[in-house]
Amino acid sequence: MLSLSERDAIKEEVKKTKQLFNLGMRGNEVKDLAGKFDPLLFHKLVQQLGEECPTITNILEQLVLSYNTSRNTMKTVSMKMKSAVHLLAQLIDIRDQRSGNDIPVLFGLLCMSYGAGPSMIQLFQHLGLSESFQVL
Repeated sequence: MLSLSERDAIKEEVKKTKQLFNLGMRGNEVKDLAGKFDPLLFHKLVQQLGEECPTITNILEQLVLSYNTSRNTMKTVSMKMKSAVHLLAQLIDIRDQRSGNDIPVLFGLLCMSYGAGPSMIQLFQHLGLSESFQVL
């Protein structure tokens, strides 16, 4: 059970997280998205989340990090935390689809750039990973 102060802290951090995931990609006007495709985006998001949302970061660390990560060369701590942030973006999108979460848009555009067609994008949309093909 969480205390009222812990619940309030998490609610505030969820609001901050929504703002972090809003990259300003949505809108009716034409935008140049070249600047949004930063190879270090998830690294930066992990850092910002750690600074601005310590409770959520601690929860993610407890969920995804294990003691044997030093032996695992493929699933490093950094990779696991980046994956956890991507999953957190999905959870935020499930919680509020109108939150302005741009991570599903980025993932959908990435999939399209690698040749994913409408049916694959639709599958990813149903899994909560991407926006619909029409939105992209």
